[in-house]
Amino acid sequence: MNITKTAHHIAIGARQEAQPSEILFFEADINYTKIYFLNGKKLMVATTIKALEERFKPYDFHRVHRGFLVNMSYVKKFCNTDNCLQMLDNKLIKISRRQVSKYKNKDFY
Repeated sequence: MNITKTAHHIAIGARQEAQPSEILFFEADINYTKIYFLNGKKLMVATTIKALEERFKPYDFHRVHRGFLVNMSYVKKFCNTDNCLQMLDNKLIKISRRQVSKYKNKDFY
């Protein structure tokens, strides 16, 4: 597993910060973003996924779909039949048609 512990705290919302290693993935919800943490906690912030993508890009987060920004360190495997990524918590994240080729032959976890 390619998990790098970091002391960096990145702004995720109004007066809120998180370490990139604590986050599984982000899910867009219009002008809000749902954040799914490794410990099972969920949080909704009034920050767009596009803004968060710019902040977390250096930490191996990839925009696999218009609505999802994924921490690649916590991807378990690529599901060929559904064209999705299975995360460590077994959630399935759909990959857009144009992005599938990037992840199809990649080794995870």
